[in-house]
Amino acid sequence: MIDDLTVRVFSHPRYLSLIRDVTFRFCGICGLEEELAGNLRLAVDEACSNVIKHAYHGDTSQRIIVKYSLSG
Repeated sequence: MIDDLTVRVFSHPRYLSLIRDVTFRFCGICGLEEELAGNLRLAVDEACSNVIKHAYHGDTSQRIIVKYSLSG
């Protein structure tokens, strides 16, 4: 089983779908209910979108690092 996972991508909106997919699948692997996994996918997507727009001001050469961790 995966306990920790890190995704590193450039801050381009085209990578948001990858982050959404990884988030949802990681939640599934961890046994979360589909509705909760969907809500987490949306929250992570929104957070990454805000980083691109507000923190990086649309600069697609920056990095976004999303770390997933399973804990008891």
